Amino acid sequence: MRVAVLVIAACVAPAASAWPSWLRLPRREQRDRKVSRVLEHFKNGEYYGALGAKPKDTPQQLKKAYRAMAMAVHPDKVADSRAASAFDALRDAYDVLSEPMARAQYDQQRAYRLQQEKLAKHERRADRTEKAGGVAGQVWRHKFYVGLAWVLVKTLLA
Repeated sequence: MRVAVLVIAACVAPAASAWPSWLRLPRREQRDRKVSRVLEHFKNGEYYGALGAKPKDTPQQLKKAYRAMAMAVHPDKVADSRAASAFDALRDAYDVLSEPMARAQYDQQRAYRLQQEKLAKHERRADRTEKAGGVAGQVWRHKFYVGLAWVLVKTLLA
């Protein structure tokens, strides 16, 4: 019933703000998601992600990304209680990335961290293979091909 009302209301209502509160779909605010994203990236040490920028961006592009994200998570504009800490984290990330020497050092540390994460991922994958029983475990995972080979051998011997 509610879906039919939503479809009718979408055709009739001129703007989303004109809809009554009981008819609006529940959703998180865009700025609340940005606050969460900034805090999560900063906690993980990913300053480019906190700013919403790319590692190859120029200083002007970094500044533009910083200002846009600062407007989105500013404590005076967002009702989220974590907005102040997100704004501080954003400022700290921009302070590091705005200075050429600090940015170069951060880029080296980031490259090393990403390389270590990649190696750890491959080690976890190798551990899973060993836990699966070595060669026998790999054969078991490819049981379709083993079954197909068995049918082929039986067909040829018959």
